[in-house]
Amino acid sequence: RGHPQLADVLRWRWQMRWNDVCFLLAWPDMVQDEAGNVIQGQPERRMRYCNRFTVGSDLWATSFDVGLRADALIQLRADEYSGESEVEFGGVQYDVENASVSGEFVKLQLGRHVSNG
Repeated sequence: RGHPQLADVLRWRWQMRWNDVCFLLAWPDMVQDEAGNVIQGQPERRMRYCNRFTVGSDLWATSFDVGLRADALIQLRADEYSGESEVEFGGVQYDVENASVSGEFVKLQLGRHVSNG
């Protein structure tokens, strides 16, 4: 027989490792609507717990030199990231500029969408 209280405590303890929440955006394949137009559907938003890291001047400058953006840096569990190219974090939509895996974690270097200002 299971212990629901124990499961709740373990879930709470796991979530406490994380300070923020992000949404990985998984875009569906292009589909054809009733009128025959090819359209892009709405993205699936997958909530994930994450931690924000400071974007230092070295990372920013290095990224700029190779044509990447470094507006935010977050870490989440590697098994919860499936190569999504866009992330919503703090109410802002970002492109994933770089993903680096280290053990059970992945750091995502995020660049702000131009349309977001």
